[in-house]
Amino acid sequence: QNKRFSGEPNVPCCTMKSRTRSGVDRPILVEGRKALPTRGKQIIESSYQWLEDKKNVDSAAVGIPAGLWAVRGKLYDLNSFVERHPGGSEWLTLTQGSDITDFYEIHHLDEAKTDAILAKYYVRDCDRPSIVRFTYEENGFYKTLKRRVFDHVTKNKIGGARAGNFTLKPTPEMYRVSAFALFCFFVCFSALCSAKSTWLAVLVAVLAGECLHALMGVGHNFFHQRDSLWMYCFDFTLFSSHQWRISHALSHHTYSNLELDFEVASFEPYLYIYSNKPRNGPIAYFSYIFFLSVASTIEWFRHWITVLVARKEKARPENAIPLIQLFLLIAFQGAYFGTILFFVMHMTSSWLLTATSFVVHRHENVWTEGDENHQMDFGKHVLVTTSDHSFGLPLLPSLFGFALLNYHCIHHLFPTIDHSHLHSLENIFQETCKEFGVPLKREKFSEVFVSVLRRHDLFTTK
Repeated sequence: QNKRFSGEPNVPCCTMKSRTRSGVDRPILVEGRKALPTRGKQIIESSYQWLEDKKNVDSAAVGIPAGLWAVRGKLYDLNSFVERHPGGSEWLTLTQGSDITDFYEIHHLDEAKTDAILAKYYVRDCDRPSIVRFTYEENGFYKTLKRRVFDHVTKNKIGGARAGNFTLKPTPEMYRVSAFALFCFFVCFSALCSAKSTWLAVLVAVLAGECLHALMGVGHNFFHQRDSLWMYCFDFTLFSSHQWRISHALSHHTYSNLELDFEVASFEPYLYIYSNKPRNGPIAYFSYIFFLSVASTIEWFRHWITVLVARKEKARPENAIPLIQLFLLIAFQGAYFGTILFFVMHMTSSWLLTATSFVVHRHENVWTEGDENHQMDFGKHVLVTTSDHSFGLPLLPSLFGFALLNYHCIHHLFPTIDHSHLHSLENIFQETCKEFGVPLKREKFSEVFVSVLRRHDLFTTK
């Protein structure tokens, strides 16, 4: 079990217990972190259902009218502000009718400015106290680090940011490596369309999948930020940047390794991760190799079924990108072989993304629901559920090797800061961790990869 952090025993836990994978009974849920109603009850988990469930839970607990937003126990009417929201209207339209306290705290560094804007739209206090999923004490670890990061960024005008106008732009290097990744994909895809040899075409499809993996890193970096065309690099895959803003930015980034983490729920019961879940049987070998490869394909089919059959979702312009890829491959390589190449390319990118994301959240030394010593301070929670590896890699190898996921802790703490600026925050990060007695552990990729296999019962050592 993870013993890197001391617990916070003064926080009340639920009385419900579950048999952990180590065979020990212990409380598994902090009040407020319970699983949402439909978790584990869908054949394929839907990010939209997660969002709807959270709204219903928040509304029932706090009393939030459908057209308002709750922040820190107060209700706000942001309808007239939605289109002027600097990060884009989508973030507010997605979360209308819910308690957005956690999202608000994590995604806004310039608190003085955002608090002043928010105050203009105050309606009244909530009927009941907000659900406490994390704490944000002014002198706690996360808020202290957040203030120091803001002061450092504005003082040094990193990314052009300054007090009163906190617009932190990516570095020119980030734009260059992003453009290079896009260029590499177009080259590989063109070669794929024109390949004459069967085995050469399959090889190029794998290389194109690697380029898509890099484009996922580009899109992931940018969809956390204000709207831009770069975030649609993510939509070159079978995943959707719009849906990942829900499943990843709102759910996973905020509630990592809790029952509220959509990305974990979406793998169950095919692959169990948490300490309070059953051990994985032999099917885990199949799941880890095959299910991770088809994760994006499953999501792609689920999306179009709900669009065309159930009519519960709407098609978006960027959803056409994979369809264009499929059409071109069929046109140049024939219906049968073109379709095979299409899925080889996307299965490659799907496995690479899921495998590289597992090593920063799913190995033995990270905390999951069911372990002891839960953390209520958001920053401390991030650092027990997230780790770095291959630290110090330049942007280009980090992008193509790990989709920028190897330097992950600071990214999880401040997701709206462009990845190209994260290393400039390293000294402040380490100093604050040392001041608060928060251990910081960097791993080797080979170590965490084997550790992931052990956590999933795929590999054991004595």
